[in-house]
Amino acid sequence: MPPKKRSKVEVVWEWKNDDGTWVAYSDEDIALLEKSYKSPTNRSKQLQTTELSFNKGFDTKYIFDFKKWTQLNTSSSKERTIRRRGGDSDNEDDDDEDGEYVWEWKDDSDIFVAFYDDDVALLEKAYRKAPGQEFKTTDLSFNVHHKTPYVFDFKKGTQFNTESNKVRIIRRVPKDTKGWSIKGYGIQGQKATPAPASGPSSSFPAHWSAPVGSCDMVPVVKDSKEWTDTLKTFVATLGHKPTIISLTRIQNYMLWQFYSLTRTHIASRNGGDPNELTLFHGARVRANMDAIINFGFDMRVAAQGSVGSGIYFAVNASYSNGGYVLQNKDKSKEMFICKVTCGSGVQGNPTLRRPPPKDASKPTGDLYDSVFNGAIMHVVFNNSQAFPE
Repeated sequence: MPPKKRSKVEVVWEWKNDDGTWVAYSDEDIALLEKSYKSPTNRSKQLQTTELSFNKGFDTKYIFDFKKWTQLNTSSSKERTIRRRGGDSDNEDDDDEDGEYVWEWKDDSDIFVAFYDDDVALLEKAYRKAPGQEFKTTDLSFNVHHKTPYVFDFKKGTQFNTESNKVRIIRRVPKDTKGWSIKGYGIQGQKATPAPASGPSSSFPAHWSAPVGSCDMVPVVKDSKEWTDTLKTFVATLGHKPTIISLTRIQNYMLWQFYSLTRTHIASRNGGDPNELTLFHGARVRANMDAIINFGFDMRVAAQGSVGSGIYFAVNASYSNGGYVLQNKDKSKEMFICKVTCGSGVQGNPTLRRPPPKDASKPTGDLYDSVFNGAIMHVVFNNSQAFPE
């Protein structure tokens, strides 16, 4: 069966960056490439030019091969893959060679976060139909309760919220949904076995059930006091009234002892107050969630963000729900409600790999216990300062 004809739309020429992302040429260069590509006298299907907009002042000769779909810099011998999108392009289905793609947006911590699957499908469909045009929609999954119009500019790589006037950077990259390797993961690097409490600092919470395995997943009874108390902050900070399908208590006995001991230590450093907070954390991949449940949080897979390379926890559930949590095929979502011992804290910065010293003149002196980013999130640099509750 022959491929379906697509309606002619604006043509965009793009080149593939070293990180696998596609970058559009400037309008001036697109016009130059399109003219040569369409020329009936260009039998060689090549263009040799020094007239590219980014090449002004250098006069480097570039050779474009419209059969091989390549761009060659004759000075550096660097060859890049190119493609033509839209119109009657011979190359418009080039995506299929590289597998699926995912759309991501850059958050306030300068970290790219993937859109949820429904939104990726929506954006990909719009992009394939008109890669050089703007796309306006109110149908994003995180926007279902607000219906705010969002405008996506695929050429500029931006997302615009028409109500708040907030502009975010977006990108389209090859899909990679592999979970973290759990080899040598976490505090133990292997599944813990139940251990008896060694005093009040590490005794298990009174409401926990009797241990059965090394890590028990215990369903919380709906509308019980534990259900109501645990979900109170979650519901209050989510931004809308959710349908709660289930709530599961994580009883990881070894992790709790490490967390409890760390909490006691930090409290002793801060006049008896550990500054323990209920915060939120998401993981978009099931394997990553399982690793956290079984082995705890791990600094070794922490990404650099706006306030350091640490483990980030949101103050409001709405922040985690904005693209950081696991979304199942039935559209339900899963999020960690965590106990985090923050102790003494200070505003962080991107260069940090541990909390800064309390006295800047004494870099090897007493350190803060954590950092924060305003009232948005808290960041810790010690695995045992947080427990996935």
